Amino acid sequence: MIRATLKHQSQLTHRIVCAAVLSLLTVGCGGEGAEEVAGSVSGKVTFKDAPVTEGIISFLDLEKGTGGSGTLESDGTYSLDNEIPVGTYKVTVNPPEVEMPADIEKTVPPQKDPKDIPQSYRSTDTTALTATVKEGTNQHDFNMKD
Repeated sequence: MIRATLKHQSQLTHRIVCAAVLSLLTVGCGGEGAEEVAGSVSGKVTFKDAPVTEGIISFLDLEKGTGGSGTLESDGTYSLDNEIPVGTYKVTVNPPEVEMPADIEKTVPPQKDPKDIPQSYRSTDTTALTATVKEGTNQHDFNMKD
């Protein structure tokens, strides 16, 4: 009788553990922790139809607080460093970061101010550039004007 009770208790424990593991797996397949659908983004940035040869392009979803950025190549092309969630983004283009030699005292770093990136495109408050990112591969080209 004791053996039968222990065997029954062992089977019951096994079933409870299996049910708990199964419920955890089910929650992990669609709960808040699930990965968002995302897309990769690349394209070309021009100013008055000429390639912008250096800078940083940023995609920002102000509602979700998500986004990504990439470096402009010498021909104006870019690819964002990582995929970003699907959605609508404000797009900014900024001058490249200036690297300072390690032995220079850190005061105010010099700023590059390329004439082919108008001030209005450098802030999410003033940029006219927007992009909708869909699942998969996305191509977004931007031609900035004055």
